[in-house]
Amino acid sequence: MTHYGEQNGDAMRVPELLFELVETSGQLRLTACYFRNDYVGVEQDSPLNQDGAALVRPGLLCEHQRFAHLWDRNLRAQGFAKACQRTKAAAASRP
Repeated sequence: MTHYGEQNGDAMRVPELLFELVETSGQLRLTACYFRNDYVGVEQDSPLNQDGAALVRPGLLCEHQRFAHLWDRNLRAQGFAKACQRTKAAAASRP
């Protein structure tokens, strides 16, 4: 998931967050495992093992998860989820 800004005509990721789909005890969940912010030159990877646990950097994985929850809360408060649902519904109703 990415939000873009622009600097000197270039698209800038502010931020970009990648998720892995992890199955644990028969349940699927998204786990944030990569973060990038082009404006400040930050790129962080927190790779997972097959069980969804951090391979090398468990603290960074927790930080990515906290950010994902904060970003989700902010996007919902800004109406992004409802706008997305309206867009999907409109697209589904077209022939």
